[in-house]
Amino acid sequence: MSSSPARTSSPYDFLSAELAASLSEQHFGLKSWTMKASSTKNMACASVVLLDGRAMEMSLTNRGYTQIDGSETYETLESLLSTLSNLYHEKRMELLFAKLEQVSARDHEELSQEPIP
Repeated sequence: MSSSPARTSSPYDFLSAELAASLSEQHFGLKSWTMKASSTKNMACASVVLLDGRAMEMSLTNRGYTQIDGSETYETLESLLSTLSNLYHEKRMELLFAKLEQVSARDHEELSQEPIP
């Protein structure tokens, strides 16, 4: 009986995967992003271009998300991007309101189709 080797995940893999996933989820509010080779086991790094064209470097550590040349650490990528970019914040709010309108319209349609007792 043979078994497959145990799969191990290093902190580098986890932090890099988490940063890449977070950036992918926020693609609507970014012009572009790329992971940097300078990532280490304790920190994943990426280059990001904001909607207004400003380029920045960010990192993710076990403490949170940070702009490389900044001192404040944020628990979420959304918080960091909202602080750095008014255009990101506006786009995010626009998308949230559009989703709320869809839910409201769907609920209104469902209510109007219910038979009246």
